[in-house]
Amino acid sequence: MCARHSPGRWRCAVSGARRWVRPLGLAISFACLAWVISRFASDASWRTVLADTGHGRFFAHVAVGMTVYASGVLVLGFAWASLQRAFAATGFSARPVSTYLVTQIGKYLPGNVAQYVGRHLLLRRAGLGHVPLLACAFAETLSLGVAACLFAARFAGRWAPAFSAPLVASLAIVIFAGTILAASVVHRRWPWLSSRLPVLEPGWLVAALALHLLFFVLMGTTLLCIAMTTVAAQDRLAALPAMAAVAATSWMAGYVVPGAPAGLGVREAVLIALMAQLQPGADGLVLAAGFRVATFGGDVLAFMLAWTWRWKQGA
Repeated sequence: MCARHSPGRWRCAVSGARRWVRPLGLAISFACLAWVISRFASDASWRTVLADTGHGRFFAHVAVGMTVYASGVLVLGFAWASLQRAFAATGFSARPVSTYLVTQIGKYLPGNVAQYVGRHLLLRRAGLGHVPLLACAFAETLSLGVAACLFAARFAGRWAPAFSAPLVASLAIVIFAGTILAASVVHRRWPWLSSRLPVLEPGWLVAALALHLLFFVLMGTTLLCIAMTTVAAQDRLAALPAMAAVAATSWMAGYVVPGAPAGLGVREAVLIALMAQLQPGADGLVLAAGFRVATFGGDVLAFMLAWTWRWKQGA
C-alpha cells in the first residue's frame, strides 16, 4: 500500500511513524489522566482543602483565572500576527489575531492538530501562501519552545544535574538566535525559497518571542490566581516566578506529547509533581483541576469574543 500511494521510502517511513506516534501519545495522555483521577480517588484530603478555603471563594478565583488566561490567548494571537508580519508582505491587522483565537479551540480535539489545520485553511482563504504559513507554524513552535525553556530552566538542575538553569537558558537563546541567523542566510542564498517567501524580517520574530514570554507570565498568573486561597498575600508576588516556571514546564510536557488533546492528563501529572515540591500534594491536585478549568474556560472565552468580532465584520 505504501509503495503504491507514496512517492518514496522517506514518505512511507513518515506515514508509518505517524500511525504509531499519535496513538502512543494518546495512550500516554490517558495513562496520565487515569493517574490523576486515581490520586483524587485515593487522597480525599483535597476535599479538606476546598472546605478550608471555601468552595465559592475557590471557584471565584478560577473565574478570575479564566479572564487572565483569555488575555494570554490574546497575546498568543498578537504573537501570531507578528510572525505573519515576519514572513508575509501584509500589514498588521486584527484578522490574523481573530483567526488565531477562533482556531485555537481546535487543540482540544483528538490529534492536537486541528488548530493548525483550521488556521492554515482560513488564512489561505485570506490570500496567504502555503510557504509563509508553514514558516509561521514552525517559527511559533520554536519561539514557544524557547520561551518555555527559559522559564522551565528553573527545574533543569533537579532532573539533570549537569544542566544548570543558566546553561539551559543560554542554550535556548543560542538555538533561537542561531535558527534566525541560519534562516536569514538560507533565505538570501536560496532563490527557490526567496521566490516563495519574499519577506523575512527577524525583528518580528524577536517580538513574537517577547510576546510568548509574556504569555507564560500570564499563564503563571492564572495558576497563582487559583493558588491565592493557599498562598499568603505577602508571598504572592514572590511566588509568581515559580508559578510561571511550573506552568511553562507542564505546558511544554503536554505540548511535546503527540496526539494528546491540549496536553490532557500529561500537563496535570507534571503540574502535580512539580507543585509537590512547592506546596503539599493535596494542593497540587486542587490546583491542577482548577488550572485545567481556568485554561479551558479562557480558551472558550477568547473563542467567543473572536467569533463575535468576526461575525460582526462579516468574516
